[in-house]
Amino acid sequence: MQFNFKIGKVVGIAMAALTVLVQPSIAAAPAHEDVVKISVVPCVCFAPIYIAQQKGYLAEAGIKLDITQVAAGQDAIAFLAAGKIDALAGGVSAGLFNALNRGLNVRLIASMGGESMATNQTPPVALVVRSDLYESGVTKPAQLKGKTIAIPGGVGAIGSFDLAVHLNAAGLTLKDVNVLNLTMPDTIGALKNKSVDAAVTTNPFLSQLLSAKTAVVAAPSSSSVLGHAIAKTGLLVNPEFLTERRDVAARLVKALIRASKDIQGNGFLEPSNTKILSEVTGQNVETLSVGRYSFSPELDPKYVDLDAIQQVFLKEQILKKPASLEGVSVQVTR
Repeated sequence: MQFNFKIGKVVGIAMAALTVLVQPSIAAAPAHEDVVKISVVPCVCFAPIYIAQQKGYLAEAGIKLDITQVAAGQDAIAFLAAGKIDALAGGVSAGLFNALNRGLNVRLIASMGGESMATNQTPPVALVVRSDLYESGVTKPAQLKGKTIAIPGGVGAIGSFDLAVHLNAAGLTLKDVNVLNLTMPDTIGALKNKSVDAAVTTNPFLSQLLSAKTAVVAAPSSSSVLGHAIAKTGLLVNPEFLTERRDVAARLVKALIRASKDIQGNGFLEPSNTKILSEVTGQNVETLSVGRYSFSPELDPKYVDLDAIQQVFLKEQILKKPASLEGVSVQVTR
């Protein structure tokens, strides 16, 4: 079985630009494969998908992914709700809650990359400050009032959640700063020419900024501020897919869980795994080692704290009213 994974220009939280031919390396696929149409934002935060595909776990489960790349998860929410795709691997933006409020029912069946509470590690989604400002004394979120901060996707994107968490802890809100919607590649240039003061970013751009000493990490993970580990990315499906093909959904998630267990702890940097992730994202092992995402071993959908994310968006008035979250997170493997 061959599988073409096309990655276009990186926008929003998308990671890298290249085309990869992914070929499972284990056992031949069963006679029948269930095709799952899925849109994916190319990011190491979706490592279980890449690992499960390349190692043949999906093929062994009788699953064939028909993948399309999207710049940001919010771009595909409407297509998901309309049944034009079966699944979406993306970040939880304000667009998800707005979609739920419009009656576009979607279900979260697995968590993906998240953040631990560790304060002595570079967070996978980092708030960075321009190095010259950091050296002049702007070293923490409380000192960002009035500053211009780049976020891929702007206000309402998941990066604005991270920024809001840090600002709120300092008694500030998003209204106290100037949020500029910039892609991550453009953010590098903006920090270098000093047209922005800070940014929310992730790899490979985070590593580039740190190694070039263009910017400095100015805060620990948002999880450490919230007081609990949290994922802000997950696997969403439309309700019809879950109702009519629940067995397929369960087999899909079980294959992804198998991959997730491969990358727990030091397993993430096992050569067999870094080779796959390097091929898919274009990131070398050194970059993959910086700002690593954490994964629930069982990809528990509740690791994505929808309520906490929604509450921040409500406080910031990005959302006008809360969406009902009852039944949105579904455990399909039980």
